[in-house]
Amino acid sequence: MGSTKNTIAIKPATSAASGEGEFEFRDDWGAFDYTHEDGFDMPDTIRGKGASLCMQSAFMFEEMNKRGIPNHYRGLVDSQGNVISVHDAKEPINRMRFDLVRVLMPTPIMGKKDGKDVITGYDYSSLTQAQQKGEGVLVAPVEFIYREWLPEGSSMLRRMRSGEVNPAKYGFTGVPEPFTKFPNPVFDATTKYEAYDRHIEFADFEAMGISKAEQAAMVELARGGLSVISDTYEAIGMINADGKFEFVFGPKREIGFGDVVGALDEIRGLVQHEGQWVQISKEPGRQYYRITQPEWVKECGEFSKAGIPKWQTQCKYRPEPLDPVFRQLFEAQYLAPTNAMLGRDIFPVPPLQEVVKEMHAYFTALKAQHHKE
Repeated sequence: MGSTKNTIAIKPATSAASGEGEFEFRDDWGAFDYTHEDGFDMPDTIRGKGASLCMQSAFMFEEMNKRGIPNHYRGLVDSQGNVISVHDAKEPINRMRFDLVRVLMPTPIMGKKDGKDVITGYDYSSLTQAQQKGEGVLVAPVEFIYREWLPEGSSMLRRMRSGEVNPAKYGFTGVPEPFTKFPNPVFDATTKYEAYDRHIEFADFEAMGISKAEQAAMVELARGGLSVISDTYEAIGMINADGKFEFVFGPKREIGFGDVVGALDEIRGLVQHEGQWVQISKEPGRQYYRITQPEWVKECGEFSKAGIPKWQTQCKYRPEPLDPVFRQLFEAQYLAPTNAMLGRDIFPVPPLQEVVKEMHAYFTALKAQHHKE
């Protein structure tokens, strides 16, 4: 079970052949590493979110198929159990069929810090041995992050401000203002199976069971995937600011996209309203808590980076339920882009531009309210 979807194995994978699996997308959401996957639920579910993400990703995979970009997608599963195209869907669908592969997890290396058990590193020998043997049908243990813009809330912008990242590396003379576009798309990577998403260099991939040639193939695949996603969002009046990709190895270690691509939990979308940028993704939920419960957000960040297993149990604070008005807007900003992509109203919500207008007005009032307090 993941943070926002269940994975069902229909036919198991082997080292020689992919199996068959199904994602069942739920209406859960998580923020600041406080997720259902870790056993800690946010107090609200976001109605329709699961089906909207499922259908957005299906749309992207089918666009990739048109361009010959390899991936693990087979189709959506309707209420009758039929595997269909997203373009044939007549109602919201939250189930996706895909080629199932194996997962080889790195082993945590435990140590002590200030008298507490902490993870000090990871052993990737199971993955490096698979690579040496030429074994495929695996999830790659990395995630690619792509960036075309630097919106407020971006981890890259945060690292530039802290001095951890030199802006000159990306063609900037200083720390850029929020919502600045990169001169060229940027790709970097994080670990996938570690307790904290650790930023890594491409040179680190070999120690994680990914050869130089495979890493180069991932970059090329990512360029093609980025083009599909950006083109799709541009067509509905949005900008694809940044996002992530996950990869799978086929039986001969051929590389394709895995998991979910291009859905609004995987990317950060931008829409301009009256000269201001409005973010469309799970970022508005994060922004809501940064304004209304900054003490909880700060605590999550401090614990998450400390590498303490199940740190959520030690939090002094807990997230409060969302304001019902915001929750309705949060729901609509997932659903409206799906309607726009498909060109028909699968979900009963206002058009995207109307949702953006209301979201902008809500945050303007919320910031003013908390500034007074």
